[in-house]
Amino acid sequence: MKIIPTWEAAAQIYVSALEHGTGAGQHAARDELLRLGRQYDEAVDVIDDLLEALQCLMSQTIEMDEKYGVALSEGEQEAALLARAAIRKAKGEDA
Repeated sequence: MKIIPTWEAAAQIYVSALEHGTGAGQHAARDELLRLGRQYDEAVDVIDDLLEALQCLMSQTIEMDEKYGVALSEGEQEAALLARAAIRKAKGEDA
């Protein structure tokens, strides 16, 4: 079994190491926080790319079918609901 802390838990561990750790521990914590920051920035870029691709896919398929009265299958309807919910969440429109 592999146990991985959440990002928040990892940050709390590193903050504790910065506040109470040895010199080597503080240095390692700083390096790890910077690495996490780079990973976060990369993840945001990927999310932005995926959001753009999903919006394009929706506009070229589901929305065109709806516009021209093409009936959606149950699976397509469910996928459209999931996609729209994901788009709203990614845009911060969903609480």
